[in-house]
Formats: sequence, structure tokens, C-alpha cells
Amino acid sequence: MVRLVLVLLVVCGVVVGCGSAEPEGPFPKRPAEIDVANVDPCVAMTPELRQRFGVEGDEPSVVALADGPSRVCGWGNNDSVDNYSVQTIQTPATKVATARRAIVKTCG
Repeated sequence: MVRLVLVLLVVCGVVVGCGSAEPEGPFPKRPAEIDVANVDPCVAMTPELRQRFGVEGDEPSVVALADGPSRVCGWGNNDSVDNYSVQTIQTPATKVATARRAIVKTCG
């Protein structure tokens, strides 16, 4: 079984193109703007989490997307074939949330 956990830093990190004071869509007010081009996705998997999930490696890469480069970091377990990755995306969260066929669920 292959599990892929893709954490999109869309809500807090994609505010690069969003300048309105009021949030759009289902998102709460942003406490600060974060430039996702400077976020290191490899720090998301702490040594404790690596041990808990039984994964190895920090495999950073950059993927070209329509809205700009996307930074990715991945970890894997060759025995269980479980893989995890964290990816930053520069597309504004409201654009993603309102895209055709998008399903947005809020928690809390």
C-alpha cells in the first residue's frame, strides 16, 4: 500500500498574490504573509516523526508549476512502501478552493 501525504502550504503560504484585508472563501484571517519560496519543506518531518513512521531520507526537489516553482521534500519506507511528501505551492488558496470541481472541507 502506498500512502502519500501531501501537505499543501496553501492556506498560510500562498498569500503571495492575496492582498485583500478580508479573507476570501472558507479560510480564516491570515495572521501574517509567508513567502512559500523561502519555506523549507524538509523541516516538516522531524526526527521523531521519521522514527514513528519508519521513514528515511530528506529528498528535496523543485517542480515547475504554472504559477511558479514548487518545493518538495519526500521520505520513504522501502519495507512497507509508505511514502510521504510535503510540497509548497504558490497558487493563491482562494484560486485553488474555487477551482472547478474543488471540494473544500473545513475543520474546527
